[in-house]
Amino acid sequence: MLGLYKENMNISLRVSETSDIQFMREMLYEAVFWRPNPNKPSFEESFADPGVSHALVDWGEREGDAAVIALVDSTPAGAAWYRFYTEANCIRGVHRRNDTHHCNRSP
Repeated sequence: MLGLYKENMNISLRVSETSDIQFMREMLYEAVFWRPNPNKPSFEESFADPGVSHALVDWGEREGDAAVIALVDSTPAGAAWYRFYTEANCIRGVHRRNDTHHCNRSP
């Protein structure tokens, strides 16, 4: 049903709640592995990769974490979020003004 327009469809956004973390993890998985691939890792396997799992670690506990959940007829259908990273706490790199610094986080 999602992806199809229906008359009187109720679409809304709401600020994320602590209970949304599992849904956000599912959306992260879909965003990272969106290309068709016969070797796509399982959901569980994908979070063994620090580049994936670290994106949402301690979500909501860091200053600046913000997310919205898209709802279609009150059912979660998508998510968008951002968080601020530092060189000590990053995923792939830290952007500072006009240059990029590599992440110094240990694997």
